[in-house]
Amino acid sequence: MIVGTPASRKLCEQIAKKTETVVFGFSRGKDTLAAVPWLKEFFPRVILFHVDGCPGLSFVERSLAHYEQWFQQPIHRCYKGDLFTSIASLIYQPVEDEDAIDAMHLLDHDIGTDRVAELIRDREADGSAWIAWGISCADSIIRRSQAKYRTGLNEPKRVFYPCFDWRREHVMQSINATGVKLPEDYKMACRSFATPLNPRHLARMREMYPEDFARVKFFYPFIEASLARNEFRISTLGANKPSLPVTATDGMSNGGPKTHAKKSSSGSMAKQAAVESDGTASRQESSSTTHKQTPDGKSRKRRSRTTEEQITSGPR
Repeated sequence: MIVGTPASRKLCEQIAKKTETVVFGFSRGKDTLAAVPWLKEFFPRVILFHVDGCPGLSFVERSLAHYEQWFQQPIHRCYKGDLFTSIASLIYQPVEDEDAIDAMHLLDHDIGTDRVAELIRDREADGSAWIAWGISCADSIIRRSQAKYRTGLNEPKRVFYPCFDWRREHVMQSINATGVKLPEDYKMACRSFATPLNPRHLARMREMYPEDFARVKFFYPFIEASLARNEFRISTLGANKPSLPVTATDGMSNGGPKTHAKKSSSGSMAKQAAVESDGTASRQESSSTTHKQTPDGKSRKRRSRTTEEQITSGPR
């Protein structure tokens, strides 16, 4: 049995009173793997769909086929609108292909995942069906700031988040209870693959799945520039760190090299002694003489006031 949380159970029971069918975005990540059996406890029919960031990758297809067998139901395959938008924007594309890419009108297929879910709901279910996403407000501070993630409900759009308040321990409890395995993506990075424009998986993919990496290059011919940029950043990270000057206080507080005061000359030492012996020396030095040109061409001396005089007499 999956434990979940009292709030998430109450939310699912609330939605179950309104519909028997849920359309669920299945990313193949650990959160969605934990959410599918949880949804099946409340809803007789759970429709799964997957949006792909790069068509035809073998490790993605193998995992989808495995989960179709595991959950004993089909998973609808869709493509992300980001795929068409990025190619149309010439991201990692040769500039000489611009005219050919424009001729394909790829922006006509720029459909977001929310719209994909609505289209599947309209085609596969009736108007009473709801859309569910495996998103938790604990994943980021930004999500905590949005009411739909804090409450797990967006009623005007008939969308809810069945695991909205789950933490990692709840996710792992569900996965361990069902025995479902994580996809191969987690061998490359600690998350499911979403898009080649996120470089987390690319370096390991090039080593572990060279045929899939070649498939990525088919859609993004210059994708290796992303890897080269990251490798350059890593190689220069230590050498280009800015260094801050170390003061005497810093040297005493952090064990670093101490800075020493500059040795004074004999004249400055004598002046310092005069200051220590006579407190008026500083006031005397602060009083300076300036020369001002008069209208007849003669110069006259003008004494500037000291700080102490300005305080006592005020501005002229």
